[in-house]
Amino acid sequence: MELGRALVVSGIVRKIMLTTLIALSLAAWATPATAYVLQIAASIPVASADDDTQLKVALSSVIDDILQHAIAFAPTAVTVQDARVVGIGSTSCC
Repeated sequence: MELGRALVVSGIVRKIMLTTLIALSLAAWATPATAYVLQIAASIPVASADDDTQLKVALSSVIDDILQHAIAFAPTAVTVQDARVVGIGSTSCC
């Protein structure tokens, strides 16, 4: 009985070792993905932001312009991270 049990344990150990070797060899040959992240600042004149529809059209136009002229590759995803309304009211400074 001891011999049979030893053979079963030996077979399990061999399977674990084989699985580990396969996983390590795959990890050794894997290449990391390349990612490019960029941040671009753009502005839209207030006159083109009178209502939500005009603002969406103006924002879309700025994004399209950036994609066509400022970036040399086709991005997988484009997100607007932050938008601010600046300069409403008095134009005097200091």
